[in-house]
Amino acid sequence: MLRHWALAETASIRRWKYLENMLPQKILDKVRVDDFDFTNGEWQKLVLMIRSFRSPLLDGLLLLQFEWYEGVIPVNELDQLEMMNWPPFAGLAGSRKLVDLALAFQEGKMPPGHHEFAENLDWLRSDFQIDKMKGRPILVGKSNEPPYMLVEGFTRMSALLLNLLEGNTMSEDMPIVLGTSRRIGEWAFASHRKAISISPTLPPLRFKEYGGALAVDGGGVSGMMMPWPSRLLTGAYLAGSSLKLRNISLVTW
Repeated sequence: MLRHWALAETASIRRWKYLENMLPQKILDKVRVDDFDFTNGEWQKLVLMIRSFRSPLLDGLLLLQFEWYEGVIPVNELDQLEMMNWPPFAGLAGSRKLVDLALAFQEGKMPPGHHEFAENLDWLRSDFQIDKMKGRPILVGKSNEPPYMLVEGFTRMSALLLNLLEGNTMSEDMPIVLGTSRRIGEWAFASHRKAISISPTLPPLRFKEYGGALAVDGGGVSGMMMPWPSRLLTGAYLAGSSLKLRNISLVTW
């Protein structure tokens, strides 16, 4: 999971100015020429970077004994996703539905200070290609049954949803990572109340078990932190569903 998150951050041009003081020049040089063939030592540095850079989200998340899976979800079902309760976005979509956030973006609404996000969102709407994506979006849930809550990948998922809302159809699958924990309600960004379930028409994800080798323990990593408070208002708690996971196979690392 942490590798996927680190890849997504390093591949984002708008993040480079934040990462220049957190990663060795050799890694930065590779990323600038689209070379993501990292050594084991470089992966370790990338994982440490993401633990520090996203510590307000990750410090609590990694204490909850997640099981990590990888799989795919149909792009035309992205409107069924929940989203974590991060206040700038939750302020635009009190329902905690990702589609409502996309509708707010469609209406020209954007949280203050998110001009870089808005610029990247506009660019991705025309240029994003799933097969060239670096790092899978990350979902979490109480189990490997829907509903699922988006944690990482807001720009990519919102860009696809905006295109769907404008009538574009896509038959592709979106590769994702899913973390499951019955303790999800303890996370600072998840709610302790039961939310209304999303539509049961959402098919179950097709997963492979993600092993857990990268789900390091909750020990903090010092360094730069994003300017968010460590505890925030909590978001949609993932209720159960009768849909079942299928096609499970172990991934070894």
